[in-house]
Amino acid sequence: MVGSSTVFPPFIALDLIYIGSLRHVDMRKPGEILWEGRAHDGSIGGLTLSATVRGLLVTVGHDQMLCVWKVQEDGSIVKVHSEIQHVGSLHAAQFNPDVATVCCIGGSSNDLVKLVDVGKKESVLKAFS
Repeated sequence: MVGSSTVFPPFIALDLIYIGSLRHVDMRKPGEILWEGRAHDGSIGGLTLSATVRGLLVTVGHDQMLCVWKVQEDGSIVKVHSEIQHVGSLHAAQFNPDVATVCCIGGSSNDLVKLVDVGKKESVLKAFS
């Protein structure tokens, strides 16, 4: 659950579904889904939110894709960028707490770990400016 920071409300949660779907829910309203959509072809391996850039979300999947999303004020989620990473199935993602747009991802090929600066992608810059 996303909580206790000043960037995200403590009652909002992002739910990953094994088949590759992503849900955005408000914990104060059981059964109500703010947004639901297909994030990856196959299961989602990881999800991370930037600690300082409001609404900046990254998901990674077993389809080898890194997807960058913008969580809107109304609860909807918009994909702003996606890119294959060439490190095998992706199992983990974590934003750097000191560099807002740098994300570390983990792949299955040779136990690779890769740093990606999603802020260098033109579509991401446009979405968050």
